Amino acid sequence: MAAILTAEDVVWRIAAEYAYLDERGGVGIRLEPAAAIVRRYGEQFRRSPRQCQPRPAKSPWSERRAQFFWT
Repeated sequence: MAAILTAEDVVWRIAAEYAYLDERGGVGIRLEPAAAIVRRYGEQFRRSPRQCQPRPAKSPWSERRAQFFWT
């Protein structure tokens, strides 16, 4: 199991291990290894899927109001 890291720790690790300077002084990140780290530690930051809540039953008054307004 992967160690528990904060989001900031993951960003620092990616920056430290996979950032580089090109010949013109530009900064880059090697994406494939960085994506592997995100996949490894990203699961702990995801929210659990939301459960659908059942809709409340229609009130008998809603039918009567509909009949009144639409007739």
